[in-house]
Amino acid sequence: MKKRFLISFIISLLIFTGLYAFAFDKYVEPILAARKEKQKVLENREDYKFLEEHDSKDDKEKEQKIRMPERTIFLLTAIDGKKKGVKNTRTDTMMLINADYKNNKVRMLSIPRDTRVKYKGSYIKLNEVYYYGGIDGTVEVISELTGINLKYYVNMNYQAVTDIIDAIGGVEIDVPFRMKYKDPTADPPLDIDIEPGLQVLDGKQSHDYLRFRNDNYYRVGYREGDLGRVKAQQNFMKEMIKQVTSSKRLVLKLPNIVMSYYENVDTNIPEDLSLKACGYFYDLDFDSLENYIAPGEAKTIDDISFYILYPKQLEETVENFLATDRATENTKDEEN
Repeated sequence: MKKRFLISFIISLLIFTGLYAFAFDKYVEPILAARKEKQKVLENREDYKFLEEHDSKDDKEKEQKIRMPERTIFLLTAIDGKKKGVKNTRTDTMMLINADYKNNKVRMLSIPRDTRVKYKGSYIKLNEVYYYGGIDGTVEVISELTGINLKYYVNMNYQAVTDIIDAIGGVEIDVPFRMKYKDPTADPPLDIDIEPGLQVLDGKQSHDYLRFRNDNYYRVGYREGDLGRVKAQQNFMKEMIKQVTSSKRLVLKLPNIVMSYYENVDTNIPEDLSLKACGYFYDLDFDSLENYIAPGEAKTIDDISFYILYPKQLEETVENFLATDRATENTKDEEN
């Protein structure tokens, strides 16, 4: 049981960090082939046939419930705390991921952290919802914003990203400008210093690149503010997935990544769904990953800088993100 549990978590980790395509041939396929062979042997045994015939209705009903949907949509969040599941912190990144098995597509919809939302009677920034309501509160608010009935989430801290990047030997990124920022009061403290230009970022530098928005004096930063930062994060994700699937170092580092997963990633995606998704994720086209950003504009309200969403345009963006067959299903009802 423990071994099966570990295998499913390895698969879950590989799936939700974009590593599945690389690892399928080396890890998953042999496991599935071995299980199939074992199943054949069992089916020829008389005692197995007897048990099969007298299988309980509850087991059969449970098996029927675990059906593979045409897609899985989940919220991917990164918190700026040191431990997973810590409530009194904020989300630094929020992305909806649509794994569309029917069309072999992967789509991402980012929602800027400064998005103005109403939560428990007060207007706050979207990234503050986690501070007051944890991951459940964040899922609830994003569901209301987008109209998507979200069920699943993958919540990680940045240590998970750091460990994965170090495991694959870094990610090549063209840094647009000198990124320099210090905040000794942050937990953990921030000390960002990255030179501009095309370079391979290690785990710590990747963390800093993803966190950076402007310097301490607001002289250097993304012209589009938080929107520019979101675009940089999306580009980083795309490059990371591309480089992860071609990494040869991953095999040696896999135990370390699994350990990091246990310590730094929290998810409610069922183990059975992760295992069942194996064959489908193998066919997903990560090279043509589609990126979307919730449309809106920066606006200062009561001396606080917010990102104000455009409701009409957001509705159109969500429809593109879902890319459903509108003739047969409701675009606002997520098929988990």
